[in-house]
Amino acid sequence: MRYTRISEGVLDWDKDYIRQIMNPTSTNAEQLQIVKKALHTVITEELTDRQRQIITMHYFEGLRDTQIARELHVHPSTVMRIRRRAEYNIYRTLRFFFDSRSQQRKE
Repeated sequence: MRYTRISEGVLDWDKDYIRQIMNPTSTNAEQLQIVKKALHTVITEELTDRQRQIITMHYFEGLRDTQIARELHVHPSTVMRIRRRAEYNIYRTLRFFFDSRSQQRKE
């Protein structure tokens, strides 16, 4: 199993964004923008090319695993395995990012 490392780009966020998300008075819209930026950074910097391709096809183009498999000429179980691994990498990286920011806020 391939483990992606958490790159400097994900951890080295603009301090204004960090202040906004940790600010209890920030609006939902502001927090949503921060999460979107974090998600975009994770997808572009932490996933392999194939993971990025499958995540884009599944979530942004709305294709099912069987449709993606047909387009990429692979078995549907391969698509599902790569998609799930990518989802886990996204989850793990975002969780690490927001947990580390939460710890900094407490200090």
